[in-house]
Amino acid sequence: MIDKIKVWCLSSKEKTFIKNQKNRDFAKKSISIFQCAQDFDYLDLLTDVAKLDKNQIHGIHPRILYTNFYWRILLIPYFLKWVNHFFLRKKWKKLYSSIGVSKFYYVNGLNGWVYVLNLIRSIKAFSQIKNKSDILSLTQKTIKCGDLIYDSYLRFEKKPTVSIYGLTLISYIHDCFNQISYYDNLSQKIKIDNFYCPYSTYISHGIPVRVFLKNNINVQMIRYTGTGEIKTKILSLEDCLHLNPYWKFKEILNTQKSKEELILKGYNHFKQRFDGFADLSYMKENQYAFNNSDTTFTESFEGVVFLHDFFDSPHVYREMLFEDFYEWLDWLMKLTIKHSLNIAFKPHPNQLPENQKIIDSFKLKYPNIKWIDKSISNKIIFSSGIKYGLSVYGTVLPELAFHGIKPISCGDNPASDFDFVFQAKTKSEYEYLILNHFNLNLPEDLANQLGGYYYMNYLYKFN
Repeated sequence: MIDKIKVWCLSSKEKTFIKNQKNRDFAKKSISIFQCAQDFDYLDLLTDVAKLDKNQIHGIHPRILYTNFYWRILLIPYFLKWVNHFFLRKKWKKLYSSIGVSKFYYVNGLNGWVYVLNLIRSIKAFSQIKNKSDILSLTQKTIKCGDLIYDSYLRFEKKPTVSIYGLTLISYIHDCFNQISYYDNLSQKIKIDNFYCPYSTYISHGIPVRVFLKNNINVQMIRYTGTGEIKTKILSLEDCLHLNPYWKFKEILNTQKSKEELILKGYNHFKQRFDGFADLSYMKENQYAFNNSDTTFTESFEGVVFLHDFFDSPHVYREMLFEDFYEWLDWLMKLTIKHSLNIAFKPHPNQLPENQKIIDSFKLKYPNIKWIDKSISNKIIFSSGIKYGLSVYGTVLPELAFHGIKPISCGDNPASDFDFVFQAKTKSEYEYLILNHFNLNLPEDLANQLGGYYYMNYLYKFN
C-alpha cells in the first residue's frame, strides 16, 4: 500500500522535468488533443510535439478502471482502485500541464440517461453472444469495437480467453459503449484538429482513435522506435492499426530507388540478429546471444509450436483464424494427439508470470504433449533438425524461414505480403499445411524476400 502511495507523488526526475519546461504560446483557436498515457518516455516525446503544434493543447486521461463484476458489487475493492487511479491522474495532470496541456478530459459525467441506455444496449448485446466470434463482430454507432473489448478483457482480467457467460463481460461492453458516446459528444462540442496517441489497441486507446477518425479528425500515432527515433503514423478509417502497413510492403519496396541495395541491406541486418546483435528491443532475453547456447538439448522433433503470451493483444493484425491464443493452442494440441504428431510446444520467453498457470493447466489436460523449456534458445532449436514451426504471427516466422525451416501461420503477420510464410486462410487449410508440411517449398528467391521483409519492417521510414 505504501509503495502505491509513493507512486502518487512526483519523483525527483519528474520534478526536474517540470522545472525545465518553459511556458508555451499558441497562435490558433483550434485544438490538438494529447492522449495522456502514464508513460514518461511518451511524455518526453510529446514535449517536442507540443513545441511544433501551434494549437491549444488539451489532454485525455485514458480510462482503464476495469474490475471484476463481483468487485463492483462489493464496492470497496472497486472504490480503492478508483482512488488509486484518481491520484495517479492528478500526478500526471501536473506533468502534462508542464508541457502546455491546458485542459483535461476523462470519460465520466455522461448524461444519466445515456449511461442507462448504454447499459441496456450492453445487456442486450451480451444476451445475443452465442460464441466468442460474436464478441469480435460487435459494433456501436457504426464503430467496430468487438476486437477492442476482447483484447481489453484478456489484458485487464488476466484471462487467457473470454468467458461468454461471465457477467464481467457486460462491464467491458458497457464501458466501451460509454466511451464511444463520450468521444462522439466531445467531437461535436469542440473543434479538434489533431489527436496524438501512442497506440490504437484496447478500449482506452482504440475507441478515441476510431471515433475521432469517424468525425474526420486527424489522428496520429506517435512513439519512439527501438532505436530511439520518433515514429509517426497517420491513421485512417481504412488503417487504424498501430503497425506498419505490412500488406503494402512489396508495393512500397518496388517504388524505391536502388531496390536491390536496400534488399541486401535488409538481409545483412537480419543476419546480424543470428550473430547475436539484439535488434528486438522488446525482448527481455536475446535468443541468439553467444552466451545463449545451451548444448543439453538433445530432443528430436519434426516441428515446434512457438507460443505467444496469452495476455498479449491477439487482434493487433487484421485477421486471425482463432479468437485468441488459448483457442489456437487448444486446437493444436487436439490435432497433435489425433495424428500423433512429433512436435513440441515452447512457451514464449517474454511471457508474463501468469502464463505459467495456464501452461500448467494444459499440461494436466494433455499429459502426453511434449514441451521445450522456454530457456532453450531458438538458435539451438533451429539447429536441432526441425522441419517446420508454428506461430500465429510471431517474429519467429521469418526467423524460421531464414534457417530453411518452413513457417506455418494462421493469421496476418508482418511477412504476409511475401511468400516465405505459409499462411492458412481456413482451419481446414491450416490442418492440411501442418499434416503435409513435407510438400511445402520455400521460394527460390528466399534471400531476396527475407531482405525485403526486414528492410520494410525495421529499416524503412514510413513518415
